[in-house]
Amino acid sequence: MLKYLQIFFLSGLIGCQANDDSQRAEFHLRYIKLVNVVNEYYLTCGKYPASLESLLEESNCLAWSKVGDRVIELEDTWGRRFEYHYPPRGERIGIVKYELYSLGRDGKEFTEDDIAN
Repeated sequence: MLKYLQIFFLSGLIGCQANDDSQRAEFHLRYIKLVNVVNEYYLTCGKYPASLESLLEESNCLAWSKVGDRVIELEDTWGRRFEYHYPPRGERIGIVKYELYSLGRDGKEFTEDDIAN
């Protein structure tokens, strides 16, 4: 009986690790797609969007059409909106053109699990 409980416990741990890995992979996929859309907006309009919502709206840039066939995820895999700042803030000025990041699993800014450009 103990042997079966150990196997059950270990399989649960492995399952949790697999779920965590797939969530992390899905996060990176969403993040990269969003970076690509922000950069596409810049290449099309000659400026970065004022907000992530600008990617979904008709803009004053005639070349940027409504999203239509583009699928844009504005939330990370933890269900929170990606944070976006243009222009960048504070010490990031001059280092990056814009800030795009996730607050990570804990949902708190400036902690170890934040994921940023």
